[in-house]
Amino acid sequence: LAWNNLGTSLSLAETVQVGTELYNNHKCFINALESDPTNSQAWDNIGITVAPTGTVAVGTVIYTRQQCFVKSVENDITNTEGWNNLGASVARADTVQVGTEAYTKQQCLVKALEANPAFSTAWINLGATMNPTETVQVGTDAYTKQQCFIRAVDLDPTNSPAWFNIGTSLPAAETVVVGTVLYTNQQCYIKALETDSSLSQAWYNIGVLLAPTDTVKVGTHTYTKQQCYTTALEHNPATSQAWNNISIPLAPTETVQVGTEAYTKQQCLVKAVEIDPAFSTAWKNLGATMNPTETVQVGTEAYTKQQCFIRAVEIDPLYLGAWTSLGNTISDDATAEVSGQYYTKQECFTRAVY
Repeated sequence: LAWNNLGTSLSLAETVQVGTELYNNHKCFINALESDPTNSQAWDNIGITVAPTGTVAVGTVIYTRQQCFVKSVENDITNTEGWNNLGASVARADTVQVGTEAYTKQQCLVKALEANPAFSTAWINLGATMNPTETVQVGTDAYTKQQCFIRAVDLDPTNSPAWFNIGTSLPAAETVVVGTVLYTNQQCYIKALETDSSLSQAWYNIGVLLAPTDTVKVGTHTYTKQQCYTTALEHNPATSQAWNNISIPLAPTETVQVGTEAYTKQQCLVKAVEIDPAFSTAWKNLGATMNPTETVQVGTEAYTKQQCFIRAVEIDPLYLGAWTSLGNTISDDATAEVSGQYYTKQECFTRAVY
C-alpha cells in the first residue's frame, strides 16, 4: 500500500529517492504489486502508466495495458476506475475477458457506474459508446446518449467534454434541461469553453451556428463568427472545415489573422485541402479563387483552376455546383478528364442538374 501511495503522489515526469535508488511512479507500482499481487488500485495505476501498445513486467509475467486493468477489476469487482479504464481500452466491436465473463466496452462502463453512480467521467465515456436512439440500463434506470452526458454535468458542472457532447446531441432549434435550466446547443458549447477555452471543436461549432453579423459572449469577451473560427484554428490548426469557413467572407485581396500569420482567401483554402485532401467543398472553393491561367501549389503538386474542380467532382461525383464550375472552364471544342472519362462542357452541365 505504501508503494502504491508513493506512486500516486508522483507525476509522470517525477522521481523520488528511496534509499540509494530513484523511483518513478511506474516503478513504485511494480514494487506495490510484487509485494501484494492482489492490490487492485496498483494494477489500475500501473495500467495508466503503460502506453496503449506497451507492456510491463510484474514479477516474471509480461502484461499489456488492458491486462493490467483486467487484473485490477478481477481483484476488486467494485473498482470503478478500473472498470472505466478497462472500458476505455476496449475497441467498440471487441470484448474483454474478466474471470469467466466477456464484457463489451459499454458493459465495462456500466459496471463502473454501478460501482459508483457519481463517476462523471464514466458517464461521458458511456454516452460516447451509444448511438442517438439507443438506451442503456444502469442499475434500475435506462439512459439515452444525451442523458448520460447530462448526468455527467449534473455530477460535475465544470465537465467541459460533457457540456460539449450535450451540445452536439442537440439539433439547432432544440433545447435541453440541465438541472433546472434550459440550454440551446450554442449555450452548451459556451459552458464547455468557459471551463476549457482550448476546445477547438466547440469554437468551430459556435462559428457554424452564428449568422454572419452575429456575435457571442464567452466569458468576458465577445466574438464574431470569424473570430470563433480563428480561435478554433489557434487551438487546432488542423481543423480543415474551419480553414474553409474562415475563407468564405474574405474578398480576394483580404487577409485574416490566425495566430501570428495573415492568410488570404486562397491560402486558407490551400490549408483546408492540405489537411484533408478529400474535402470536395474546399477544392471547389479553391478553384473559384483562381483565374483560368493560374496554378496553385497544394503540398508538392501544382493545380490549375480546372484541376481543382476536377478534384472536387472526383471526390464527390454528386457535387452539382462543382460540375457547373468545371463546365465553365471547358471551351466548346474541348473536354476534361474526370476519373478516366472525358466530359464536354455540355455533359458537365448535364451532370449538374441530376
